[in-house]
Amino acid sequence: MSRKTLGENMLTSNDTHESARTQFVQIGDVRFAYRRFDRHGGLPLLFLNYFAANMDDWDPKVTNGFAAEHEVILLDNAGVGGSTGETPPAVAAMTKSCVDFCRALDLKRLDVVGFSLGGMIAQQLAFEYPDMIRRMILLATGPRGGEGMTFNELSLDELKDPAALIMKSFFTPSENSQAAGRRRRKDHVHDISARVRRNTLRLATTVLP
Repeated sequence: MSRKTLGENMLTSNDTHESARTQFVQIGDVRFAYRRFDRHGGLPLLFLNYFAANMDDWDPKVTNGFAAEHEVILLDNAGVGGSTGETPPAVAAMTKSCVDFCRALDLKRLDVVGFSLGGMIAQQLAFEYPDMIRRMILLATGPRGGEGMTFNELSLDELKDPAALIMKSFFTPSENSQAAGRRRRKDHVHDISARVRRNTLRLATTVLP
Protein backbone atom coordinates (compact mmCIF):
# COMPACT_ATOMS: atom_id res chain seq x y z
CA MET A 1 0.00 0.00 0.00
CA SER A 2 1.54 3.25 -1.10
CA ARG A 3 1.15 6.25 1.16
CA LYS A 4 1.69 9.90 0.43
CA THR A 5 0.19 12.73 2.43
CA LEU A 6 -0.17 16.30 1.16
CA GLY A 7 -0.44 19.07 3.74
CA GLU A 8 -0.05 16.49 6.50
CA ASN A 9 -1.32 17.43 9.97
CA MET A 10 -1.90 21.12 9.26
CA LEU A 11 -3.84 21.82 12.46
CA THR A 12 -4.35 24.94 14.51
CA SER A 13 -6.58 25.55 17.50
CA ASN A 14 -8.55 28.09 15.45
CA ASP A 15 -9.51 25.75 12.62
CA THR A 16 -13.20 25.12 11.96
CA HIS A 17 -15.19 23.06 9.48
CA GLU A 18 -15.25 26.06 7.15
CA SER A 19 -11.61 27.16 7.55
CA ALA A 20 -9.70 23.89 7.90
CA ARG A 21 -7.45 23.07 4.98
CA THR A 22 -8.49 20.10 2.84
CA GLN A 23 -5.70 17.53 2.93
CA PHE A 24 -5.06 14.41 0.89
CA VAL A 25 -3.57 10.99 1.49
CA GLN A 26 -2.76 8.56 -1.34
CA ILE A 27 -3.63 4.92 -0.66
CA GLY A 28 -3.04 2.69 -3.65
CA ASP A 29 -4.95 4.17 -6.59
CA VAL A 30 -7.18 6.36 -4.42
CA ARG A 31 -6.39 9.85 -3.17
CA PHE A 32 -8.61 10.49 -0.14
CA ALA A 33 -9.67 14.04 0.71
CA TYR A 34 -10.12 14.89 4.38
CA ARG A 35 -10.03 17.66 6.98
CA ARG A 36 -8.81 17.67 10.58
CA PHE A 37 -9.56 20.52 12.91
CA ASP A 38 -9.63 21.97 16.39
CA ARG A 39 -8.98 20.40 19.77
CA HIS A 40 -6.40 17.62 19.72
CA GLY A 41 -4.77 15.52 22.39
CA GLY A 42 -7.58 13.02 22.99
CA LEU A 43 -9.04 10.44 20.67
CA PRO A 44 -10.08 11.86 17.27
CA LEU A 45 -13.71 11.76 16.15
CA LEU A 46 -14.21 10.48 12.59
CA PHE A 47 -17.38 11.49 10.72
CA LEU A 48 -18.76 9.02 8.14
CA ASN A 49 -21.52 10.48 5.98
CA TYR A 50 -24.55 9.22 4.04
CA PHE A 51 -24.30 7.81 0.53
CA ALA A 52 -22.91 10.14 -2.14
CA ALA A 53 -22.31 12.87 0.48
CA ASN A 54 -19.09 14.85 0.73
CA MET A 55 -17.48 16.67 3.66
CA ASP A 56 -19.45 19.84 3.13
CA ASP A 57 -22.76 18.04 3.46
CA TRP A 58 -22.20 17.90 7.22
CA ASP A 59 -23.84 20.78 9.07
CA PRO A 60 -21.03 22.97 10.49
CA LYS A 61 -23.14 23.55 13.58
CA VAL A 62 -22.76 19.85 14.31
CA THR A 63 -19.12 19.39 13.35
CA ASN A 64 -17.92 22.61 14.99
CA GLY A 65 -19.95 21.76 18.08
CA PHE A 66 -18.10 18.47 18.45
CA ALA A 67 -14.81 20.22 17.65
CA ALA A 68 -15.16 22.25 20.86
CA GLU A 69 -14.23 19.07 22.74
CA HIS A 70 -12.67 16.77 20.14
CA GLU A 71 -10.37 16.69 17.17
CA VAL A 72 -12.76 16.19 14.24
CA ILE A 73 -11.88 14.34 11.04
CA LEU A 74 -14.12 14.66 7.98
CA LEU A 75 -13.63 12.23 5.09
CA ASP A 76 -14.78 11.95 1.49
CA ASN A 77 -15.30 8.30 0.57
CA ALA A 78 -13.53 6.96 -2.50
CA GLY A 79 -15.04 8.36 -5.68
CA VAL A 80 -17.01 11.05 -3.81
CA GLY A 81 -16.31 14.78 -3.44
CA GLY A 82 -12.59 15.50 -3.47
CA SER A 83 -11.54 11.83 -3.33
CA THR A 84 -10.56 9.94 -6.46
CA GLY A 85 -11.08 6.31 -7.39
CA GLU A 86 -14.14 4.10 -7.70
CA THR A 87 -16.90 4.15 -5.10
CA PRO A 88 -16.93 0.69 -3.46
CA PRO A 89 -20.12 -1.27 -4.21
CA ALA A 90 -20.61 -2.73 -0.72
CA VAL A 91 -20.39 -1.78 2.95
CA ALA A 92 -17.62 -4.30 3.60
CA ALA A 93 -15.45 -2.75 0.87
CA MET A 94 -16.18 0.77 2.15
CA THR A 95 -15.18 -0.37 5.63
CA LYS A 96 -11.87 -1.70 4.31
CA SER A 97 -11.22 1.65 2.59
CA CYS A 98 -11.96 3.44 5.86
CA VAL A 99 -9.53 1.21 7.76
CA ASP A 100 -6.83 1.84 5.14
CA PHE A 101 -7.43 5.58 5.54
CA CYS A 102 -7.14 5.39 9.33
CA ARG A 103 -3.95 3.37 9.15
CA ALA A 104 -2.43 5.79 6.64
CA LEU A 105 -3.00 8.60 9.18
CA ASP A 106 -1.75 6.37 12.03
CA LEU A 107 -5.15 6.47 13.75
CA LYS A 108 -4.96 3.42 16.00
CA ARG A 109 -8.02 4.18 18.13
CA LEU A 110 -10.85 6.64 17.61
CA ASP A 111 -14.52 7.49 18.09
CA VAL A 112 -16.92 7.53 15.13
CA VAL A 113 -20.08 9.39 14.10
CA GLY A 114 -21.94 7.48 11.38
CA PHE A 115 -24.94 8.90 9.52
CA SER A 116 -27.11 6.59 7.37
CA LEU A 117 -24.69 4.58 5.18
CA GLY A 118 -21.88 5.97 7.35
CA GLY A 119 -23.57 4.34 10.33
CA MET A 120 -23.49 0.98 8.58
CA ILE A 121 -19.78 1.43 7.97
CA ALA A 122 -19.28 2.43 11.62
CA GLN A 123 -21.03 -0.74 12.79
CA GLN A 124 -18.93 -2.86 10.46
CA LEU A 125 -15.79 -1.15 11.78
CA ALA A 126 -16.75 -1.93 15.37
CA PHE A 127 -17.56 -5.53 14.46
CA GLU A 128 -14.43 -6.28 12.44
CA TYR A 129 -11.97 -3.98 14.23
CA PRO A 130 -13.18 -3.70 17.85
CA ASP A 131 -9.75 -2.59 19.11
CA MET A 132 -9.88 0.43 16.79
CA ILE A 133 -13.27 1.86 17.84
CA ARG A 134 -13.91 3.13 21.38
CA ARG A 135 -17.36 4.68 20.98
CA MET A 136 -19.71 5.45 18.13
CA ILE A 137 -22.76 7.63 17.56
CA LEU A 138 -25.23 6.20 15.05
CA LEU A 139 -27.58 8.61 13.27
CA ALA A 140 -30.55 7.62 11.07
CA THR A 141 -29.09 4.21 10.32
CA GLY A 142 -29.44 0.50 10.92
CA PRO A 143 -27.67 -2.78 10.15
CA ARG A 144 -26.45 -3.25 6.59
CA GLY A 145 -29.09 -5.05 4.59
CA GLY A 146 -31.60 -4.66 7.43
CA GLU A 147 -35.35 -4.62 6.87
CA GLY A 148 -36.51 -1.24 5.61
CA MET A 149 -32.92 -0.11 4.97
CA THR A 150 -33.16 -0.04 1.15
CA PHE A 151 -34.46 2.64 -1.23
CA ASN A 152 -36.11 0.53 -3.93
CA GLU A 153 -38.05 3.54 -5.20
CA LEU A 154 -34.92 5.50 -6.19
CA SER A 155 -33.83 5.69 -9.82
CA LEU A 156 -30.67 6.91 -11.54
CA ASP A 157 -32.59 9.91 -12.83
CA GLU A 158 -33.67 10.86 -9.32
CA LEU A 159 -30.09 10.57 -8.11
CA LYS A 160 -29.09 13.22 -10.68
CA ASP A 161 -30.82 15.84 -8.54
CA PRO A 162 -29.02 16.03 -5.16
CA ALA A 163 -31.66 18.29 -3.63
CA ALA A 164 -34.50 15.94 -4.61
CA LEU A 165 -32.48 12.97 -3.38
CA ILE A 166 -32.06 14.52 0.06
CA MET A 167 -35.71 15.56 0.27
CA LYS A 168 -36.98 12.11 -0.67
CA SER A 169 -34.51 10.06 1.34
CA PHE A 170 -34.22 11.99 4.61
CA PHE A 171 -37.41 14.01 5.05
CA THR A 172 -41.01 12.86 5.50
CA PRO A 173 -43.91 14.25 3.43
CA SER A 174 -45.12 16.36 6.38
CA GLU A 175 -45.14 20.14 5.95
CA ASN A 176 -42.70 20.70 8.82
CA SER A 177 -40.26 18.09 7.57
CA GLN A 178 -40.34 19.36 4.00
CA ALA A 179 -39.78 22.93 5.22
CA ALA A 180 -36.75 21.77 7.21
CA GLY A 181 -35.45 19.99 4.12
CA ARG A 182 -35.81 23.09 1.96
CA ARG A 183 -33.86 25.15 4.50
CA ARG A 184 -31.08 22.59 4.56
CA ARG A 185 -30.73 22.10 0.82
CA LYS A 186 -29.98 25.79 0.25
CA ASP A 187 -26.56 25.27 1.82
CA HIS A 188 -25.83 21.61 1.17
CA VAL A 189 -26.20 20.70 -2.49
CA HIS A 190 -23.50 19.28 -4.76
CA ASP A 191 -23.35 17.43 -8.07
CA ILE A 192 -23.26 13.64 -8.02
CA SER A 193 -21.29 12.01 -10.81
CA ALA A 194 -22.81 9.27 -12.95
CA ARG A 195 -20.35 6.71 -11.55
CA VAL A 196 -21.25 7.54 -7.96
CA ARG A 197 -24.97 7.45 -8.86
CA ARG A 198 -24.63 3.94 -10.27
CA ASN A 199 -22.82 2.56 -7.23
CA THR A 200 -25.12 4.45 -4.88
CA LEU A 201 -28.18 2.92 -6.51
CA ARG A 202 -26.63 -0.52 -6.28
CA LEU A 203 -25.98 0.01 -2.57
CA ALA A 204 -29.40 1.48 -1.90
CA THR A 205 -31.51 -1.13 -3.66
CA THR A 206 -29.83 -4.40 -2.67
CA VAL A 207 -29.14 -6.32 0.51
CA LEU A 208 -25.67 -5.05 1.27
CA PRO A 209 -23.07 -7.84 1.45
